[in-house]
Amino acid sequence: MSYFNKYDPVPADTPKRRERAFKNGNTAQGDCFKYRGRGCVHLTWKNNYKKAQDKFGVNFVDSPDCIICEAI
Repeated sequence: MSYFNKYDPVPADTPKRRERAFKNGNTAQGDCFKYRGRGCVHLTWKNNYKKAQDKFGVNFVDSPDCIICEAI
């Protein structure tokens, strides 16, 4: 969990990492872990989950674990 905190917008250990989290759509505490790499091709960052949602019509943002289900 400490690995994910480095890139989470709230507990990030540097302003640069905090800014990177926001730029990639992770705006709430816990977003980095929630939108961690999953699936055959790992999606990371909330923005990429949104792109996959738009592409495939599956609500991956609200249900990020579905990325695994849809890949099978």
